Amino acid sequence: QIIRSSADVEAARANLMSTLDLSEVQSQAILDMQLRRLAALERERLEKEHEDLVAKITELEALLASPELVMAEIKQETQALKKSFNNPRRTVIHDAELADQTDESFIPHEDAIITLSQKGYVKRVPSDTFRTQHRGGKGVLGMRTREDDAVMDLVVVDTHDTLFFFTNRGRVYPLKAYQIHGDSTRTSRGVLLANLLPLDRGEAIQAMLIIDNPRDEYPLLLATKKGEIKSLKTGELTRIRPSGLIVFDLEQGDELVSVAQVGEAKDVIMVTEHGQAIKFPITGLTPRSRTAGGVRGIRLLNKDQVVAMSTVTPNSHLLIVSVHGYGKSTPLASYPRHARGGQGVRTFRTSDKAGKVAAARVVQEGPGQLILIISAKAQVVRITLEDVRVTGRNTQGVIVWRDREPDDFVASIACFQESDTQSNGDEASNGNGRTNGKNGASATKDDDAEPNETSAK
Repeated sequence: QIIRSSADVEAARANLMSTLDLSEVQSQAILDMQLRRLAALERERLEKEHEDLVAKITELEALLASPELVMAEIKQETQALKKSFNNPRRTVIHDAELADQTDESFIPHEDAIITLSQKGYVKRVPSDTFRTQHRGGKGVLGMRTREDDAVMDLVVVDTHDTLFFFTNRGRVYPLKAYQIHGDSTRTSRGVLLANLLPLDRGEAIQAMLIIDNPRDEYPLLLATKKGEIKSLKTGELTRIRPSGLIVFDLEQGDELVSVAQVGEAKDVIMVTEHGQAIKFPITGLTPRSRTAGGVRGIRLLNKDQVVAMSTVTPNSHLLIVSVHGYGKSTPLASYPRHARGGQGVRTFRTSDKAGKVAAARVVQEGPGQLILIISAKAQVVRITLEDVRVTGRNTQGVIVWRDREPDDFVASIACFQESDTQSNGDEASNGNGRTNGKNGASATKDDDAEPNETSAK
């Protein structure tokens, strides 16, 4: 009753002290309780708040009951928003009918470098990581790998280009460049290609090609280790399922070893591990269907097998390296033309010391040709074409690679074009011979050597 009859908090405190003989602290403690809200001043505040709420409810009910008032309120609020966010429109409204959109249409067109390693790892890096390249050209050497791996092939592409991966089982798999995870540097290993393609156990990539406009029916050449060869029009590759497509009907025990784009070439050469080679005109090969087998390209004797096939370009040499590291370069003009299916001529003198032919590659005559010799244990030796002696056909050559371990041997070679033209401190372009295979690749030199790379002396 004392607190209720007080006008405010101060009066309530004084009344408590005088009436009940309390100290100021005791009176304040009582007022600190919720009882102080019963003071007349607090009661007036609550009554005022109630009156305001009733008035607001009355106003809103009147607003909702009148469509004119609702529209006026919307107009007022919209004008306030316009004043607060009066920025120019960032999008354009078109009256045209919206076309079908796919995920691919939202991926920008960018130049990139695709690299493939000996262990089957593939990666994509921006093209400005290297020197200026032309799309479809053979790229640059610059992929960093583990010590037990080495770069085998690389190519410059647009992110919307389709890469064709040919395997030893005679199948081809398509893969869009943008489907390969992009890396900003050359130091990462990449992703295992078997995680991107449905490869069977024991199925290995033998060639990686980019084919411009396959519907234009460009000819491809495919060769097997048992000496068969086949001409195939690229139009056969326009409708490939992601699960792959058979492009060569292989005999039992046979494997695809090389794939080459013909371009302007007139001749093709096949090389065997026993040192035989045959050069014959491409016109002798009639294009066959995708499901067909091949025809005899070279007659093999004594369990010999083909290690490489490539088209022949003007002023080119045949580079050969043996299992034990002997190599030589021979002008292809010195090889006679034969009819398809013959035994060919001797191109390398094999022996116990030199071993069988490990790899062969057609390279362009002239300076700036860089050769990488890659061993089975991914040891890489870098030499130039000038370091390889130019000899006749039936010779053995000189040592271009020395084994550092007793059980190591040459597995493949890759050829790269050096250039004095630089745009980013690194690589340069090469537009020659788009021939791919396990025993040869074209690219462009990187000035930075791989960690497991040495130079031949």
